[in-house]
Order: sequence, then C-alpha cells, then structure tokens
Amino acid sequence: MSLILFATACNPGSVNNALDRYCDASGCISVNQFSANIDSQLQNKVVGYVSVVGLKVVEYGQARTGTDAPSRKMASDVPINIASVTKTLTAIAVLQSLAKHNKTIDDKISPYLPADWTKGPNVTTISFRDLLTHSAGFRDNGGGANTTYAIVKKQVSDGVQLANKTPLYNNLNFAIFREMLPFMEGFNDPGEPGRAAATANFYINYMRQNVFQPVGVTGTDCKPVANSHPALYYPFPPGNTPGNEAGDWTLACGGGGWVVTAGDLYLVLNSLLGGTTLLTDAQKTLMNNNCLGWDCSVQTQTDYVGKNGLLVGAPTGGFELNTFVGIFKGKLPVVLIINSDPGQNITGLVANAFAGAGVP
Repeated sequence: MSLILFATACNPGSVNNALDRYCDASGCISVNQFSANIDSQLQNKVVGYVSVVGLKVVEYGQARTGTDAPSRKMASDVPINIASVTKTLTAIAVLQSLAKHNKTIDDKISPYLPADWTKGPNVTTISFRDLLTHSAGFRDNGGGANTTYAIVKKQVSDGVQLANKTPLYNNLNFAIFREMLPFMEGFNDPGEPGRAAATANFYINYMRQNVFQPVGVTGTDCKPVANSHPALYYPFPPGNTPGNEAGDWTLACGGGGWVVTAGDLYLVLNSLLGGTTLLTDAQKTLMNNNCLGWDCSVQTQTDYVGKNGLLVGAPTGGFELNTFVGIFKGKLPVVLIINSDPGQNITGLVANAFAGAGVP
C-alpha cells in the first residue's frame, strides 16, 4: 500500500483539503481518521481499492491480477467503469443544458423526446426533477446496461402510472438523458434507424466537452480506451480467475458506463466545491438540496450527499465492482473504487467511516 497526496493547488474560493479537520454546525471530522476507517474495513478483504478523502489517497492491492496481463496495482490513475456514479456526472450536464436554455428542473421533458416516439400514459407529466430524483414512475427493467435506445423508447411508449411517481431507483431515469440531451441542444436528428448511434455520440461528446475537459480530464469514453488496460473486477480471493471487464456501454451510457479514474472523479467533485467551472453556486445548491443525481433522493444521507455504483458479474461467480463519490459536510470530496465484493454496501461502508471520524 502506498500513501500519496494529489499536488493540487488551493485556488481562491476552494477548500484547503490539506487540513485534517473539517467542521460544520454538527461537529468536526478528521480526514486522516476517515481514510483510516475506510482502510480498516477493506485491507486484506478485497482484491484492490483506491480511496480519495480530500487530498489523502490510499491505493491498495491489484487493479489487474497476474492472470490478466498486464497486471497492474490499483492506483488513482487506473481507469475503470464507474457504474452508476455516471448518474452524478450526467446530472451536471443536464443542469448545464437547462440553464443555457433558460429552463428549470420543473419543466416537462416531453418536448425533448423524439417526435416520432409514442408517448404513453402520463409521460407529459414527467419533469426533469422527476428524472433526476428517480420519481418519474419508470418501472420497466433498466438493470445494468439494459438501457439501450430500444428499451428507453419502450419505457416512454409504456408510460407511467401517476401512483408510481414516487422515488424508486431505475437506471432508465438517467439513461433517457442520452436520448434527450441532443434534442435539448437542438441537434440535427437523423431519424430512424441512425438515431441511436447519433444520440449516443452526441451525449458522449457533450459530456467530454462540458463535464470532463473543463476540469482537465481527457481520454474518457463509455468503453475502455484502446491500450488503457483498465481495472477489472474479481471474486475474492481471485486465485487464477480472470477478471470481468464491463465492456462497451456506448449505446447504453448515461445511467452507468463511463470509464474514468478515481483521480478524474476527484477533479469533478473538487469543481463542485469551489469556483464555477462546471456549475454556478446556485446550481450546486439546487443539485445538493434537491438530491439531483445523488442517492439522497432514494435513501437517507445525513451531513453528506453521495452516489454509489455497483456492477455484478456472473450470478454465481462472485464478481463485483463497487464505486462511490460524495461530498461530506459540504466541503470534503470522497472517492472510493473497489474491484471486488467488500462484503457490505459501499455507501454503508463509507458512511460508517464518516461516522467514526468525529473529533472534538
């Protein structure tokens, strides 16, 4: 295990993450203790993980074992499919686009669906807020990468029941933005059958240009970049079992699927703490207070906002990938990537580490 610090300057208006103590009205926590609490729950229990708590980075174990040449140690610069953490990134892009076109989260989504789609019952009642908080009423199966153009189109055709417009997690709430963002931005619709590829490419390029590149992140895609040797995910212990690779999510991206590094995620989170590179202060407050792209829309999160991701391989094989990003006490960015089953929900693991990090 190696312990390193990101060499990140403290810009005016940003938080000085080199400080160990973070305080608010509910009390103080120690960054060192927070990080150590994560480490104590994971070391010798998983194949590999990388945690970023403020500027404290812990890299442990293997991103790729010797069975999967080239073997790699887990590190903050190793790319991996971040699963549903993608939703937080997509939410940033949606808020940017809404503001650009003088729209609000309470505007309805129906004008931005393909005109030739059949809009089922109550689709015209769905707002951007509904999608961003999993409250649209979607009940079709959107598990994993089951979020392609055809499936999103079918959900819109099936419509929703008004009684179902309550928070219930479904990847389709965010995968639909892959189809909507191009229309929100006024793209030249090629129509069927080329639309699925066109909207996917538009979404990917929009995210690169408006979410990743402004904070200095390059080389991103909804699939592994050629010769990048991404982290794989394994059963534990891995033995000689080859790892799983999540594959190409180009045509399913939006609710999951981006392949980035822990360091990349840190840069995005850090931009949500200070400055207006990605969102204005008002947009950040709107995002956090209304749980837009955060899991507090579907679970209780106290003194933090966070988003987890999970990918599971063969049902009986034990393969598992867990990801998490969060902002604690409104000031402290946290990233955690684990490439095997940690034996507990990753959000609970991080919340336990946070709860045990209190200091006088």
